[in-house]
Amino acid sequence: MSDKPALRRAALADRARYVAELTPHGRATLERALADRLQPHLTGAVASYAAFGDEIDPNAGLAAGTLLWPRVVAPGLPLDFHACAADALVPGKGRLREPLPSMPRPDPDTVLVPLLAVDVDGFRLGYGGGYYDRTLAALRQRRAVFAIGCAWDIQVIERVVREPWDERLDAIATPTRWLRP
Repeated sequence: MSDKPALRRAALADRARYVAELTPHGRATLERALADRLQPHLTGAVASYAAFGDEIDPNAGLAAGTLLWPRVVAPGLPLDFHACAADALVPGKGRLREPLPSMPRPDPDTVLVPLLAVDVDGFRLGYGGGYYDRTLAALRQRRAVFAIGCAWDIQVIERVVREPWDERLDAIATPTRWLRP
């Protein structure tokens, strides 16, 4: 499929169907398996995300210490990451929970990235705002950062539609696989 909006709609629908078929226990088991798969690869300051809806939650059982959480500064700008506990997140832009701007703001060494779909070459399909592509590009201009896409297994597809500005992921983690493009 070469039409990005159509691919987004299909990926959202596929993910929703998949998650709807999971029992609460089955979902929790898969999310713990994802955290177990991620754990050996987390180094330095780790930025995660507050999963919503049927996104896979990488934080279930994650033993990373204090996490950094994304905050939308403004449309068209990279995300800021702030250190805080998950229970300190507040309602932010759209349906996202985010840290307060007054929280400490270190740069992450590892970034866990949400997605709609991802291919084995490490290119992801996001929600269309470009936030993570801009953020990874800005971080990578300042320092090395390791970006890991977090996905349900069904979100790994043959190929996503790519744009010149798309930032490649360094790894992809699912409950059953660790892939290095």
